[in-house]
Amino acid sequence: MNLDKAGGKKKFPHFLFLFLLVMDQYVPHQLPFALKAFQLSRIPIKVIERALEKRKYKLLGVGGILVGTTVLWKLGNTQPTNNSTAKPGRPKIDLVFWKRLYRLVRLCIPGVFSWEFAHLVVLSLLLLSRTLFTISIATLMGSNIRALTEGNFYSFVNGVTRVGFLAIPVSIINSALKYFTNMFALYCRRRLSKHGHDKYLTGNTMYRQDISNLPCDKILTNEIEKFSLSLSNLYTGTFKPLLDVVFFANALRHSVGITGPFVLVGYYAGAGVLLRSVMPSFGKLYSHQQRLENNFQYNHARLLSHTEEIAFYGGNELEKNTIDEQFDDIFCKSRWIFRLQALVNMLDNWLIKYGASIAGYAVVSKPVFGRISYTRKFLNTSAKSAVSERAAGFTRNTHLLVNLASAITQLVLVKKKILTLAGHTTKVSQLFERLDSCDIPVHNEESRRIRSNIISFSHVNVIAPNQQTIIRDLSFRVQPGNSLLIQGPPGSGKTSIFRLLSGIWPLQSGTITKPNHSEIFYIPQHPYFPVGTLKEQIIYPMTLQQFTSHGHHDGDLYKLLEFVHLTSLLDSHGWYKRADWESLISMSDLQRLAVCRIFFHQPRFAILDMAMCMVDAGVEMSIYQQAKEMGITFITVTEHQSLQSLHESVLTLKGNGDWEYTSDSIAELSDEEDDEEDDEEEEEHEECE
Repeated sequence: MNLDKAGGKKKFPHFLFLFLLVMDQYVPHQLPFALKAFQLSRIPIKVIERALEKRKYKLLGVGGILVGTTVLWKLGNTQPTNNSTAKPGRPKIDLVFWKRLYRLVRLCIPGVFSWEFAHLVVLSLLLLSRTLFTISIATLMGSNIRALTEGNFYSFVNGVTRVGFLAIPVSIINSALKYFTNMFALYCRRRLSKHGHDKYLTGNTMYRQDISNLPCDKILTNEIEKFSLSLSNLYTGTFKPLLDVVFFANALRHSVGITGPFVLVGYYAGAGVLLRSVMPSFGKLYSHQQRLENNFQYNHARLLSHTEEIAFYGGNELEKNTIDEQFDDIFCKSRWIFRLQALVNMLDNWLIKYGASIAGYAVVSKPVFGRISYTRKFLNTSAKSAVSERAAGFTRNTHLLVNLASAITQLVLVKKKILTLAGHTTKVSQLFERLDSCDIPVHNEESRRIRSNIISFSHVNVIAPNQQTIIRDLSFRVQPGNSLLIQGPPGSGKTSIFRLLSGIWPLQSGTITKPNHSEIFYIPQHPYFPVGTLKEQIIYPMTLQQFTSHGHHDGDLYKLLEFVHLTSLLDSHGWYKRADWESLISMSDLQRLAVCRIFFHQPRFAILDMAMCMVDAGVEMSIYQQAKEMGITFITVTEHQSLQSLHESVLTLKGNGDWEYTSDSIAELSDEEDDEEDDEEEEEHEECE
């Protein structure tokens, strides 16, 4: 402690007053109290000084450093209080965020015996080892400087050799840290992706209106990957600096005292307050600059799409002046931003780069010029030994202070990392919450869906997910062997019937009777073809392994290609050439190739929704006749009137919710029902007798 020359009394320690000033930024309106304590409380100050010097209170200083770092974190990440400038979509760090993050972390790390938790433990041990090795290297650096100052060659060579050997495990640890950080993120991504795929690709969830307004593809690919990386980097970027602050401050306590780290943290806090007070709102400036850039690009795009019209009008000069004015605005705004950046960078370099160095020199000079126990034991030594010890201590303390300052800087930037993580957390959680809501079925929907060997609608209101009624009180019946033709104007609800039949849309009224899903095959106007071989296109959605296990052969598929007149595809591409078929062959060939799937799977019912509108009429007729010979019943939507003769019943949609159903088998059905009634009456008479 410094002694007052006049009265020999101890002064108020400057680092405590600096700490109170910093605390005033963290707890507002407390500065008057701090000043009062500075003026009046002499005895408590001495008690505090003694407490700081006692070994059992050594963690008090480390706690103060953490509080000061928290102040820096708060100052460096405080947002403007003006609500008008806040972005409406900006992620918030609130209770909802922490709940969502907790749920996602539980999905990533399901238990202590998981691979994710094992990677987390290994990562923590590596971070701890890296901090301890840093302290060891700093100590060795000081020893090498001592040997160099004393001119001790053997000690110097021994120290350099030890540093070289110590660099081997440090290099391994640094590489392992990067590896396990990436692997932890990869394992987390696998957990979240599998969970999302299970929810998204179960049943008809991906088609539900509840998630249609979300970019599910981007969330399941990019956002989950970014969330996993952000979570992994946040852990390493928080746990490592905390370890560094605790261990480095404790190591510095033995040489520069507890006041050294306080001075460094206090300087950074003061520099942060000063920089924030003079820092312009670069966010608004960049936003304005981006709007100008967007307008400039938009006008160039408009010119490109209206070149002919402008040439006819002769508006070249007017458009040139307009675009030149927009570029001049960009030039002026960019120049102003660059000037502000230059001024701020000058102040930042002066305060942070050079000012922090001065503060560091003040701290590391304490063992040389201050009256602490670290230097007292060298007062009675020789001058050469004292110089060596001072040089060694200076080198060691400088190395530790640089790493301590780096750790404090990383902790200051933690909130920005949390904000980045909050953005990804919000998007991923929103998708998972929507997927969970899709698991809740419509009330009594399952009881209104009946399994049978026929397809029938009984008093069904076809209602879209947006609650718009498309068809009212729809009733029809399709038996095996009696195909149905559906007609109607565009938008009358022809495809909506199939959406309701397949369960893509919820059934809100009436009753639907249908067979199992495997006995119904649906082909739309634009069929889906994944990238793969010709054989995979025909057997879709069956896999090649299932194709072989069921006893199928390539010769069977060749007959199917003959049915649809596509044997030329086999001649030119073969069975096993992988290709993007949607871009390789015409729409007519694609539609006929899709019909091959019906012949291969041979369902009881086939739904063709404009499935052969691009196919030649003669080929289409032969395909229908071949399918009827196989016993396949059709429900067809088509504009070709020639196919009406191949269907036993017709459903005509009016377009205003009304409909008309006619069937050639109605009379036969009524006769069969009369015969059944007569048989029942005879049985009743026999029972009565």
